[in-house]
Amino acid sequence: MKVFQVPLFVFMVSGCKGGPNDSGDAIDADGDGWPVETDCDDSDPEISPSQPELCNGIDDNCDGLIDDETSLDAPAWHPDLDGDGYGNAYDPLYACEEPDVALSEDNRDCDDSDPEVHPGALELCDGVDNDCDLGTPEDGLVSMDGANYPSIQQAIYDSDWQTGASEILVCQGTYLENLDVFHDLTIVGVYGAEQTIIDGQGLRATVTVDYDITLRGLTITGGDSYTGGGIDGFSYGSGHLNVEDCILEGNTAQFGGGIAGGENQDLTLADVVVRDNVAVASGGGIYLWGGQMRRVEVLDNQGGFGGGLYLERGRLAVDAYSLVSGNDAEYGGGVYLTDSELAGGLPVEDNTADYGGGVAGRGTVRFEQTEVRQNQAFRGGGAYLWYDADAVFEGVTIESNVAQHRGGAVFLRETQLQSIDSSWGEGNSDNAPDDVAIREGADYSDFGAGESFVCSYGSGACL
Repeated sequence: MKVFQVPLFVFMVSGCKGGPNDSGDAIDADGDGWPVETDCDDSDPEISPSQPELCNGIDDNCDGLIDDETSLDAPAWHPDLDGDGYGNAYDPLYACEEPDVALSEDNRDCDDSDPEVHPGALELCDGVDNDCDLGTPEDGLVSMDGANYPSIQQAIYDSDWQTGASEILVCQGTYLENLDVFHDLTIVGVYGAEQTIIDGQGLRATVTVDYDITLRGLTITGGDSYTGGGIDGFSYGSGHLNVEDCILEGNTAQFGGGIAGGENQDLTLADVVVRDNVAVASGGGIYLWGGQMRRVEVLDNQGGFGGGLYLERGRLAVDAYSLVSGNDAEYGGGVYLTDSELAGGLPVEDNTADYGGGVAGRGTVRFEQTEVRQNQAFRGGGAYLWYDADAVFEGVTIESNVAQHRGGAVFLRETQLQSIDSSWGEGNSDNAPDDVAIREGADYSDFGAGESFVCSYGSGACL
């Protein structure tokens, strides 16, 4: 068998030009590689879809537009939209002809929507780069209505007493001042409580308030007063006092080491930390007549009655995201109530006292949904009820509390305790040495979850 070898031929096709729009033998009169079908001027090799647009009155790139903003040599124009004399530094207009808008040759405006922001403007405490110079510090500035003040108190004096419309902005720094705020006003630490500190220097209350006041983003410390070492709303207090995103620490008083609210004052605390304050008498952290608390932490305060919080003849609504912990007192390490109601799932944990490690109460008191856990005392590890106490625990959890003597959960000294659907723990979560101890009466150690009963001091028994 013979094997035939076929020679390898390379076939060349003539007329293959290549180029951006190859069409074989199509006409390209100006030789720019674009046939007449796609070249808008086949007599000029400088005009074709691959050419850049220039400011010359010609459609150089065959896109149907002449001298538009894509023109390679179009100059940048800087609009002055806010009319402050300075052009936009970050968003220029490109056009072959001057656009029909206000323009400026100075293109250093960092915010062309605000006429108060431009190079040379007064730097204010407002979190804005007013003078378009990031190197200009705001530390220590106090501003209100577009002006700076030498102190917070001076801004208060100059604020709008008639309408309360003014808002005082305080920049980062420590301000050695004792503030008197006796008309509707808002005072804001622009950069937050950790960086904005008002120190009362131990002279008197750091902040004394009346009427509708909002304090936000501040650390309030160094106050020493008869009422309200940090914030005194008791002496004159009326209207609404709102304290938001603040830290109250290192203050002392007879009543309300951190803050004292007035009898006629609607007090709201939101996102507040109250810590390391001291009250010789009542309310190491807080003394109040009622109000609302949301996401408030009351930590490591000391007081005679109510190490963390003292509530006087009122109703306090507290959410379950708040916490009373690490406080210490003679009576009511965490909370002390006098003829009052505490509602809303407040955790009261890890507090200590001689009597009532978690809570203590006198008169007619009511606890709703409160969680009293892991507190310690000589008597009444969880709670101590005395002085004609007529107490109601509804939906309360009271477990893992310890008393050195009697009343691991509750020591009842006078009158009665009513438990409604409350949990007293069981097994490892039980209270020690007992759940309820009645002065000159019986001890009970077998209460569990969802218990409803009444304990009477007069009978010495729980039924």
